[in-house]
Amino acid sequence: MNEPRLMFIIPNLFRGGAEYQLLELVRGLKAHDACRIKVLTFYSERTDLYPLSYYSDILECGVELGSLFDEVISGKQVLKPLEAEIEAYQPDVIHSYLEANWYCIFAKRPAHTKLFLGIRNILDLSLPKRLMIFTMQHRVTAFVANSRTVINDFARKTKILPAKRKYIYNGVDFSRFTAVAGQGGDRTQLGLTPEDLIFITVSNMHMHSKGHKYLIEAFARYAGQNPQAHLLLCGDGELRPEFETQARSAGIEEQVRFMGIVDEVENLLAIADCYVSSSLREGFSNSIIEAMAVGLPVVATRVGAADEFITNGENGFLIPPADSEALSTALNAVPELIHDKQEQIQTKQQAIRADLTVDKLIERHFNLYGLSCGS
Repeated sequence: MNEPRLMFIIPNLFRGGAEYQLLELVRGLKAHDACRIKVLTFYSERTDLYPLSYYSDILECGVELGSLFDEVISGKQVLKPLEAEIEAYQPDVIHSYLEANWYCIFAKRPAHTKLFLGIRNILDLSLPKRLMIFTMQHRVTAFVANSRTVINDFARKTKILPAKRKYIYNGVDFSRFTAVAGQGGDRTQLGLTPEDLIFITVSNMHMHSKGHKYLIEAFARYAGQNPQAHLLLCGDGELRPEFETQARSAGIEEQVRFMGIVDEVENLLAIADCYVSSSLREGFSNSIIEAMAVGLPVVATRVGAADEFITNGENGFLIPPADSEALSTALNAVPELIHDKQEQIQTKQQAIRADLTVDKLIERHFNLYGLSCGS
């Protein structure tokens, strides 16, 4: 019997949430040695533009890696080369992500090939795209989101058939995070003490949609009355100078630390008291899950899948996006929550560690594709 052939199609492998999840999925599927795998990108690696990527990591998995172009090109040029790659590889399954979805839904493919479109969020669903998805859904085996909230929102806007609605939660390698859970960490490395209250967030600073502006506004309200409060901002991007200026203007530059890109973020999570997500829009936040795995309560905006994991007033707080006053009020309530709700926080921590593993991610995709896990 021939090995099943899987083809994953994604615009690029520059570091991001969808790209990281694809890496985990490919690595796990390959470990079972039950299928042949090819990852196809639109663009080859560009270390001059994006020094951080997963191209070499994918190759280290021992799978095929191909690219359609060396340079960023017009979208109109994608379809024919894409169809040629599909014809040459003859995949049993195509799973596409992000902008690649819009090409794969139209691309010619062998009659036996199943097509799964990965849905990460619904941000770019203009009316023409909604109509296109509705009318072309017969060409798609299933639309696969990374949370129940995302697939429900997507289905509501596109009217896809119930049988085509699937979701599989992201998988997280918890080994790094469980190792530091409950350890407390060494705060002295940052000149902080056990009495300090430390909030932390992890997100890029490339776009305003991560809500840093509102987080800094909220923390300024809170920190003025709480000099022992500190905020660690992990991540980097072109907007960082803007946020640094905002913190200085608010007079809280001594209480806000810009940590840059942190490779071993689990060590900072270990010294923190609470995780904060101020995103204005989100699909599934790995950072929230990683913080919960360490045992932190989470203050998050009610976007994406946040309310699937956070119970308001139990293991954290849910607030409206772009509302610095509500966020400040939630920050103020965190010490009491930590004191009163440790059992609930730990219960959620255990549930997360059990259900959102990479092994579960792999198992659920094998089932989605109709394949056996093999070895």
